[in-house]
Amino acid sequence: MSDRMIRIFGAVIIFGVIIALYFLWPPADFNVRAVDYTLLNRIREKIWRITNGGLYDLLAERGFGRISRHPQYLLFGAEEGGFERFADAGPINELHSTPLSILFCYGLIPTVLLVLWLRKVLKANTPWMWCGILALLAESLVLINYRQPMFWMILLYGDVTRKAEDGHLTTFGKVPPCLSLPQRRNRHNKHPVRSAVGGVGHAT
Repeated sequence: MSDRMIRIFGAVIIFGVIIALYFLWPPADFNVRAVDYTLLNRIREKIWRITNGGLYDLLAERGFGRISRHPQYLLFGAEEGGFERFADAGPINELHSTPLSILFCYGLIPTVLLVLWLRKVLKANTPWMWCGILALLAESLVLINYRQPMFWMILLYGDVTRKAEDGHLTTFGKVPPCLSLPQRRNRHNKHPVRSAVGGVGHAT
């Protein structure tokens, strides 16, 4: 992706965030109990609480307090479950953040390895794929998405598609039957290549 494309893409993202905040920003007297309990109004409630000094309570409700109260688990992880161990840090529930939950539950070393792996596989995504991926990653900051298969499918889509088109989607040197793709011939070099879509084709 060229530098010019990166700048355009970044400007579009920033402009989109500004427009979204303009329409989502709650009035000074906002009360979530006086409106329909929809997703947009829940977002407005969170923004209102943050701008009115309720950030600490909001983070405590999401389980963030256990990170500061129990930092000893950040190295080797506290494992999943057993939330009553962290009752002193707020409500007994999950830590509602995908990256922080992975860090707190599994530790620093697995988290670093996961980040390095994601950095590698996400390089294959196009700018338009990044629109959906960035939205998903932003949502994952305050939700636990890593248990959902679709979360990983979306992150891996670009990498899997590229490997399929290049004919490199293999397991132990062989293409799995369930992922076996028809072949077509590249009109430039006349060699067969794997195609993510379509049937058998020939050079013209």
